Amino acid sequence: AAPHEYLLCGLGDGKLLYFPLPTAEDAAPVLGAPKAVPLATQPLSLVAYTADDGEPLVFCCSERPALVHASAGQLLFSSVNLPAAHALAPFSCDALPGCLAAADEESLLLGNVLSPARRSG
Repeated sequence: AAPHEYLLCGLGDGKLLYFPLPTAEDAAPVLGAPKAVPLATQPLSLVAYTADDGEPLVFCCSERPALVHASAGQLLFSSVNLPAAHALAPFSCDALPGCLAAADEESLLLGNVLSPARRSG
């Protein structure tokens, strides 16, 4: 089956709205009713990221960071072991290739994210 695609919207109240997009190549891009997932209580910012195995992920930055990924045609939400991440950006240098930089008001953390498949396997 073809992978599903979604439109994700991070809201100011910490909710994530997502809309499944039509999968047929000739389907009109009409959005249906969104589904809402409460991930945090503060505004969410979303950052697309590719895991070390090539899996596309979306990092939801807020006081309770989370990862979003698709599996078997459904979106899955995973908490991240960080106290907070208000900003996130790809970061790469010779010593730390393919990393992420996560920041909050008091700290900067450099690291990498394992794909959800590798974390659970």
